[in-house]
Amino acid sequence: MKRIITSILAVTLAAGTIALYVYGRSLWHPIYVKIAGERSIEKVLADIAIRTPELNEFSHTKINILVFKQERTVKVVDRRDLYEFKMTAFSGRLGPKIISGDGQIPEGIYRITSLNPNSSYHLSMKISYPNPDDLERCKRENIVNPGKDIYIHGKYTSDGCIAIGDKSIEKLFYMVYKVGLDNVNVIIAPSETYKEEFRQSEDKALYDRIYNEIDKLYKDS
Repeated sequence: MKRIITSILAVTLAAGTIALYVYGRSLWHPIYVKIAGERSIEKVLADIAIRTPELNEFSHTKINILVFKQERTVKVVDRRDLYEFKMTAFSGRLGPKIISGDGQIPEGIYRITSLNPNSSYHLSMKISYPNPDDLERCKRENIVNPGKDIYIHGKYTSDGCIAIGDKSIEKLFYMVYKVGLDNVNVIIAPSETYKEEFRQSEDKALYDRIYNEIDKLYKDS
């Protein structure tokens, strides 16, 4: 019996440790960074260039990041598709983010506002949520707190953010830095196809803008 109890405790401890490592990174990782020291963006970029030498040939001056929630894909576009990444985690459902804590990935047209080389999720890029459309929706629905701190990041967990794994976020981080934040457009859509259900929704005006913008990217190619 003691052996069984010991085994159960060992398994429970191991499972708890793994869960803390995977899902509790925001708790322990900042402490780790303080001990180990922060990484500079320049150091991160140099390491990425060594691991992914083909990025040394990257010469684009503007990119568009297209996020398709239903397909769980993230595309990098500049007159044509350059890269496609798969999301490694997903939360919420199709439809815009409405309120803090709803677990929704936003939908709309955004910018990248900052890069974090010391993210708890390997690397991260903050998007400009909430944007004017989001704030207007909050006003319309009497919502006080729409939430904030939405990122594209690495690892394998999501709570309203766009997780694409460590290798993919390294490539995207590198490209975004190289072209400059002002030259990056982020479009988050419910799916690749403008479906009838979106045309009939109360957010039709938003979806018209999203899909018109996507169409323009490919028409200009």
